[in-house]
Amino acid sequence: MIRKNNAHRLFISPENPYMRTILFRRTRLLQALCILITIISSGCSPQNDQEQVTIGGQVWSGRNLDVDHYRNGDPVRHARTEAEWHDAASQEEGAWCWYEGSAGNGKVHARLYNWYAVNDPRGLAPEGWRIPSDGEWQQLVDALGGDAAAGGPLKKGESWVDHDGTAQDQSGFDALPSGSRNCLGGFFALGRDAFYWSSTPSGEFEAWNREISSRNTGVRRVSVNRSIGFSVRCVKK
Repeated sequence: MIRKNNAHRLFISPENPYMRTILFRRTRLLQALCILITIISSGCSPQNDQEQVTIGGQVWSGRNLDVDHYRNGDPVRHARTEAEWHDAASQEEGAWCWYEGSAGNGKVHARLYNWYAVNDPRGLAPEGWRIPSDGEWQQLVDALGGDAAAGGPLKKGESWVDHDGTAQDQSGFDALPSGSRNCLGGFFALGRDAFYWSSTPSGEFEAWNREISSRNTGVRRVSVNRSIGFSVRCVKK
């Protein structure tokens, strides 16, 4: 019995080569899980230079916002159906969706948000970031050549239906043609156009956005209904 107990203690001892291998693998697995959790929870809050870009003195997130909760931890409403989208708008409640309800589209293009989510006082942007104002969007556009030219360098080239070379892929902003969800609940322009909210209202029921088209190099400033679903980018505070 003594030999058996000694053998058992030897087997479970960290000094046993076999056990060292198991402990090492478990440690690496836990480290990988911690990294994965950090990535999932980061939204558009970049942690390295590859996920953010400096243009004209501003620091922008290099990808679309992709969070399902506000900064305080409260959930943003997931409006899966047209009825749910309309209900959120009627209550002036923040909501998000994937294009056509497809998680596959979400993996590429992230989420579409109505403006009520953008304007919610609980904060949609991660800590240290904010949703850009109309003026901050204009500063970005001006830094890249103005309204008629900035769309080209903002686009991520291979992602666009681009028949005339308008996607120049020069700035690192990597705009994607993620489309939109209109105020009736339908979806529009995936693969053709990008739409981004600003945080600035333009009327009692409208807010300013920026639109980038596959048909030209321009960036349009448009006042639109707050119930529409657009992509969101963040700018550093």
